[in-house]
Amino acid sequence: MASPSSLIRTLAALRGSFSITAQRQQRDALKQVALAALSTSQQIIDLHRELLFLSAFPRSSAQWQTTQRLLDHFHGRLRQLPAAVVRRLTDSGIAGTTSLHTFMFGTVQWLAAAGERLEPHWANVENESALDVLIRSTLLPAEWDAYDGSDLDTLEWLSLAAGVQHNQLPWLVRRSTVPAMRSLYDAAELPVGWHIHKSPRSVTHNRVAASRTPPTPRKSFRRLPDDPLAWIRTPLRGVQRVSPSIAKQWLDGCRAALVARCREVAPTIYANNTEVYVADLGEGCDLCVIGAHPSDRLALEANYGYVLFSNGIPIGYGGVTPLGDQANTGANIFEEFRGSEAAFLFAQALRAFRTLFGISRFVVNPYQFGAENDEALLSGAFWFYDRLGFRSAAAATRQDVDRERKRLHGRVGARTPLRTLKRFAAADLILQIDARGTVPLFNEQHLIETGLDVATSFSGVDAGWRQDHALSLAQEHKRQLTGSVRPLTPQEKRGALLLAPIIHLIRGSFNRWTPAERKTLWAMVRAKGLSTERRFVQLSRRHRAFWKALNARCARSGTNDTFMACD
Repeated sequence: MASPSSLIRTLAALRGSFSITAQRQQRDALKQVALAALSTSQQIIDLHRELLFLSAFPRSSAQWQTTQRLLDHFHGRLRQLPAAVVRRLTDSGIAGTTSLHTFMFGTVQWLAAAGERLEPHWANVENESALDVLIRSTLLPAEWDAYDGSDLDTLEWLSLAAGVQHNQLPWLVRRSTVPAMRSLYDAAELPVGWHIHKSPRSVTHNRVAASRTPPTPRKSFRRLPDDPLAWIRTPLRGVQRVSPSIAKQWLDGCRAALVARCREVAPTIYANNTEVYVADLGEGCDLCVIGAHPSDRLALEANYGYVLFSNGIPIGYGGVTPLGDQANTGANIFEEFRGSEAAFLFAQALRAFRTLFGISRFVVNPYQFGAENDEALLSGAFWFYDRLGFRSAAAATRQDVDRERKRLHGRVGARTPLRTLKRFAAADLILQIDARGTVPLFNEQHLIETGLDVATSFSGVDAGWRQDHALSLAQEHKRQLTGSVRPLTPQEKRGALLLAPIIHLIRGSFNRWTPAERKTLWAMVRAKGLSTERRFVQLSRRHRAFWKALNARCARSGTNDTFMACD
């Protein structure tokens, strides 16, 4: 029998092969590796990666059943290894390992509610004063004197309060609905060990139950069409908002996909379970798009996370934040699934985003393809976006890229030097779907400038009065924009707390607007307060007068020349 490393290399080499011969070789390799004794952490990682890949993209139902059986018993392999080898698998998310990370409050709350084994590392907290403030926030007045004056240290006090000597963390986070608790917990930066064992939330076992069963066998990997832009313009059928009960299954899969890999995205962790969309991308692949919880909404942007699935297994993730007629986005394919059809699936995701939100351009920030991101540089992420039609926002960089593209043409195996890729990461990449779009391009740096302008306009307003002051402004805006003097509805209040301070900055423009433009702006306020945010995006992207006025305000602040749109 071949060595384990040789068998794993065989599986890796056959990733893109779909012939009968390749399937036979894969079957033989899987049969042998099932009996092989693995001895190193790298062998564990490599085999785990290939099993996940074949489980997500099986060539047949029989092959899928084989890989699932091997994954189901994967934790048993780890029990046969020395503890030192298993420790080297920390943060891998593999069943039978431990992840050690400073998770966000919402993540810990979710894991605790699911009954996962969590171990707080209280002794490793560096900011003890922040931890003290966190614990104090849980006290009743009758406990204050005892907390300040007794001989109990923090851990002993927690043990007393929780009624257990170990694992006080669930007591601290479960059922907590106090908004300040989240900020206090995150400020304490508590390292938490998650003992994964056979958890369905591990990388090994995470599969969305709501996805199709049996799995869809693959006969090939799909490639980008000759005209990716025309493909992305084509609406994607079947994008649906799912019920909260179905949404919970997708959300669990999305959260686990990130958390098991020690990653977190705010709208995925703090999700709005009434705004979860699922799109069928074909060949057993799905896209799950997740709106942020209403309490976590941004003022001008709409914040969504997404996760890509193949046969129910998460294979990549990212975010999409519509802002006017544009959306910031990016793709992160998990290492286990590289070498499949990532470019095609991201193009499908862009189709879904355009179908949902109707935007005219996508923007990718430099970090996604190499700015202070070595992984993106080494993977050649820039060319991933270039193939889809993204072009640099800077004219000089576009010329530089054209020269490099010509140099590479026809040279099989040639690569762009890292120093060149770093140069390319000096400006945003833009994919212009429509010729010009409905509203002007809005420089994301203007979000900072707008925030400073709001802070200046609220200067001197007492901290306890700021929200009431914003609602007072909103009442006046409602009269100016609609002529109505009726009190704000609950929905209007929710939207006004986000938008009214910004609208106040451009109130001098209202008299130049048409009645329809004024009414639409107030409709944007109401939409911002809805249970879902998609309607706000659709209204916002069409309000040219609003974005023109806001851009002009930023130009007067002296920041408008920091960004150059595509010619």
